[in-house]
Amino acid sequence: AAMPVRRLPATASREDVAARLARGEPVIVEGGADAVAIDRGAWTVAALADALRGRRADLKTADAPGARDAWAGLATRDHMEELGPFLARLEEDDRYLHDWSLPARAPDLLGRLRRPRWLRRGELLRRCRGDGLPWVDAWPSLFVGAPGTRSACHVDAGALHFAMALTSGTKRWRVWRRDDAPRLEPRFAANADDVLFDAAEAPRWACDQVEGDLLFVPSDCPHAVDNVGATVGVAFNFVDASNVRDAAAALEGMPDAGAARLREQLLGLSDDDEGDDAHGAWGDFSRPSTAAKRRRESDDEECPLFMSAAPPGGVAAHAGLGALAALVDEDEGADAV
Repeated sequence: AAMPVRRLPATASREDVAARLARGEPVIVEGGADAVAIDRGAWTVAALADALRGRRADLKTADAPGARDAWAGLATRDHMEELGPFLARLEEDDRYLHDWSLPARAPDLLGRLRRPRWLRRGELLRRCRGDGLPWVDAWPSLFVGAPGTRSACHVDAGALHFAMALTSGTKRWRVWRRDDAPRLEPRFAANADDVLFDAAEAPRWACDQVEGDLLFVPSDCPHAVDNVGATVGVAFNFVDASNVRDAAAALEGMPDAGAARLREQLLGLSDDDEGDDAHGAWGDFSRPSTAAKRRRESDDEECPLFMSAAPPGGVAAHAGLGALAALVDEDEGADAV
């Protein structure tokens, strides 16, 4: 039987949330989405259809013919589609705006968001500075799912923790323990970068994330998500004291100099953070780099985590997935979960 995800009140401490992540347990903060969205009404489908009119993005499906950018069982079917018409007809659609970087693509919307107090202190990526650093300017990102869309059972790259504030709709989550990943029949799906897992009878958590919930998923935990009706979520991946060394190990496997500089900065930081324990404006902690500005001016779509390139360091570089490289047959092709 599935285990329920622990629900905490909005008064929960940062230490309580951090301790559960360190133990590898997902957790929901009820009402926590209101700590992220200054006005939740600005993050509905209707409001975004107006705010994003004229913007374009790649839209994902599970049955996309091309697999170059496949991740989590999704790939781009329609490149650089207008978001206004997509959002206006979302209830009749079957596509997914998935992990769309707001700093890179819609920085004007960052003023409508706050960094919640559970991340304001102790989150390490926000304290790293410099152009060409991976991850630092990638989040928050936007997820807008048509009814029935889903992401297959997968693990986020880079050994990063994940959090999603749901501002509209309901998402159905299943989360497995990181140590059980090798038992979930890992396999390459569309390409050698898209590792999926079959939902075996391993212990798992399950929950319905409802509008207003803020859900945290620990690093390296396989998870699958279904959109129950149309949904809007704002998400971010992050590093704290519990996953900094695993994230650094993932960076060590990346060949570019920016990854090496970020790794050095992360390992030089401590969890003794400055500031108070309150929500803060996103701009207080996030300064888009020159690289992020260049991405906004480019016609090429780029997702912050679900990328066409291999996960940082490859499968073997993930702390919770080290055993998987020997279990997955590169020549095996399979449909998404």
